[in-house]
Amino acid sequence: MLFRIGEANPQPDQDSLRKALTRPTLTEGQARLLLLRSLLIPGWGEYQLAKPNRALVFNTVEVVGWVSYYFWLTSGKAGYKDMQAFAVRHAGIDPDGKDDYYYVDIGNYDNIYAYNDQKLA
Repeated sequence: MLFRIGEANPQPDQDSLRKALTRPTLTEGQARLLLLRSLLIPGWGEYQLAKPNRALVFNTVEVVGWVSYYFWLTSGKAGYKDMQAFAVRHAGIDPDGKDDYYYVDIGNYDNIYAYNDQKLA
């Protein structure tokens, strides 16, 4: 904090001012390198700036995002396989050699016989 609270005439805190004035500045090349690091691995640039708490936040968000993506991807594939198994069991179809469009089409009918009647008509 630069000013002391509660004083009638606030004066800058000398230690805070000294820290602010002696803080090293980055060159343009260093800033670009930090940006590149942060793009490659979120939080790496913050870690290089000696901000480990901020780096941890970025790393945590990135890991949670990738774990969520993997969960939804595998969950969707499992749901798709369940849908195919349901169609085979309840519609009485043979799943060999059938593509995705077949399952979409067969899902519009009550059973394989209604599907075949519509295709033959």
